[in-house]
Amino acid sequence: MGSNASDSAMLKSWKKNPPSSSSSLVRLSQNANDKYESPPFSSGGHNWRLVVYPKGNEEDNGRGFVSMYVECLSSTTSPMDVFAYLTFFIFSEEEKKYLSIQDVEVKRFNSSKTVWGLSQALSIEALKDRAKGFILYGELHEFGAHVKIVSRPVSFGEDLPFHKFSWTIRDFSLLRQNDCVSKTFHMGEKDWTLTLFPKGDSRADGELSQHLHLTDNDTLLKGELILLRVNLQVLDPRGSNHLTGSLHSWLMNSNKARGKTQSMSLDKIQGAYLDREDVEVKRFNSSKTVWGLSKALSIETFKDRAKGFILYGELHEFGAHVKIVSRPVSFGEDLPFHKFSWTISDFSLLRQNDCVSKTFHMGEKDWTLTLYPKGDSRADGELSQHLHLTDNDTLLKGELIFVRVNLKVLDPRGSNHLSVWLKSWLLNSNKAWGKTQSMSLDKIQGAYLDREGTLEVEIECEVVNSIKNHPCF
Repeated sequence: MGSNASDSAMLKSWKKNPPSSSSSLVRLSQNANDKYESPPFSSGGHNWRLVVYPKGNEEDNGRGFVSMYVECLSSTTSPMDVFAYLTFFIFSEEEKKYLSIQDVEVKRFNSSKTVWGLSQALSIEALKDRAKGFILYGELHEFGAHVKIVSRPVSFGEDLPFHKFSWTIRDFSLLRQNDCVSKTFHMGEKDWTLTLFPKGDSRADGELSQHLHLTDNDTLLKGELILLRVNLQVLDPRGSNHLTGSLHSWLMNSNKARGKTQSMSLDKIQGAYLDREDVEVKRFNSSKTVWGLSKALSIETFKDRAKGFILYGELHEFGAHVKIVSRPVSFGEDLPFHKFSWTISDFSLLRQNDCVSKTFHMGEKDWTLTLYPKGDSRADGELSQHLHLTDNDTLLKGELIFVRVNLKVLDPRGSNHLSVWLKSWLLNSNKAWGKTQSMSLDKIQGAYLDREGTLEVEIECEVVNSIKNHPCF
């Protein structure tokens, strides 16, 4: 009969009074018929009526719910369409207020579509729960509807411009952070970013998740809503078997981000959707004439016909590309070695999740060290340290830095320092790397705090290689 709005298209709130005009309120007995039609009421020069299915409209997927609709009784013929916002009400004696269910999508009424509403306005279980207060004196329920006529919305039914944004994430399998944020792109007069969760978000651990965000600079005005239709893809680097997730949702100030989980495990994504690139420039000379990958592709994958690497005639096709570049900046040079010490007072009393050091300078860049007293998301209960490029230091396109770091927790009573090495490339998609100290926080507090409860951390680090213009980045 009608068209049920999705959860994302409904706003639920409590209102003390329903609108005094352009609305209808009715009281129905618990033993009311399967369908009730109210007396006509007027709004915007048209006549309407409220239609209630107290036991649900099963023909519109309303089984187990109260179904509520508004019907336009006026004779409307195209192009004389009527556009309206609909709000439905159910009174609660417990709250002394009306539960308001507003459909945020404008509805078009015409001769071929005279009824719109909600097939699942409220569950019958909630309606009959006396603690909820929807049962009034005399075993009655009170229902209502409000119709607000509006002019034809801008872009209603129009084909709006379609936008495409591509994002390349290097060294995906080496990412350590919980999320990666894309650069900003423009769509629909707003600025957006895409956030990718390499390990999955809180709703989908172990599966890749992507979220579309309005930037912090873009604030929706009161009453402003945006309907998005998004196709999120993870591209197949070897063919057209792209991993796709569709998203169709309203955005408002209370939910400026919407996400989707790609229905494939991270292990499978790493096996099938990562390309093969070596980011380090190689030096060929008389003593080193060969460079390459000893583990380019597993033989199991290579011989799996479903992967498509076996061609007609039982053949395989291989290739290689060589790009000659000038001698990279700092290639083979002895770069300065840096040491940074950090004293953290009252370590055992810390309540925050992380502590950030003051800034120090290394390899023409500014850095900070972040310590997680309670462990990070990957190592609960074990001390973790992360080296960060500061927000003011942005790596240019094609710029990569290879760092070698020795993270230490110093022994205040001797030389039994707790030490761990970190070696990694840094680029714009991963401006931070971390390492977990392989000792529980309890043991660290017992053996590595001095008498005043101070923890002393030391970092020894060097920039081993710095590439300014890598052709692949």
